[in-house]
Amino acid sequence: MRNLDQENYDEMINEISVAATHVFEWLEQQNELGTERDEVHATHDYLTRAVTAMVNAKKANLAKSEEEMRELVQRVETGTSTVMDGRVLRRMLEVS
Repeated sequence: MRNLDQENYDEMINEISVAATHVFEWLEQQNELGTERDEVHATHDYLTRAVTAMVNAKKANLAKSEEEMRELVQRVETGTSTVMDGRVLRRMLEVS
């Protein structure tokens, strides 16, 4: 299930990046924005920070997923796994 989450992060990062690119291109094309220029520039900065935040969230999500998988494997190896562990493992294998 975490793979799907990673794909969702990729889609959101891509969409925010495209928006930031469009805002930047529009900013470059507008020589006489006047006071609006600062607002457009601030919007571009905000979108750039949003991309960075999403990339960091994706990395954290992946690390959490890997930790959960290690814990699950350890429970299977030690014979302490539960029926729920089996269901989670089955879902992980279906997504992979």
